[in-house]
Amino acid sequence: MNHLISGVLIAVGLIHLAPALGVLGPERLRQLYEVSVHDPDMLLLMRHRAVLFGILGAVLTLAAWHRELQPLALLAGILSTGSFILLAGGEAYNAAIRRVILIDWLALGGLLAASLLWLWRRYGM
Repeated sequence: MNHLISGVLIAVGLIHLAPALGVLGPERLRQLYEVSVHDPDMLLLMRHRAVLFGILGAVLTLAAWHRELQPLALLAGILSTGSFILLAGGEAYNAAIRRVILIDWLALGGLLAASLLWLWRRYGM
């Protein structure tokens, strides 16, 4: 059970670390999301978003080896992936964004399963 929880945390951590490369600038953001960011204000916001993904990815990954971080990491991961899915709604997006939505659905499923395993381990549920 511990290995499953850790495996999910590592996998979802890596998923969240990939967008952190967007901090490198507009070309990397175009490669990640198939969007062009020319406005300096939007570029700043997108690069900051990349930093936040890096932080979340690091916390998720670290939690694989530090059990005391697991509840926080699982909750943060669920809120991050779940909020993106909710914000995306049923709109039509480009192929890269649709891929992100699909990956977030998979990550959310893994995080929910890992949360149930964590609860079972902790409380014998």
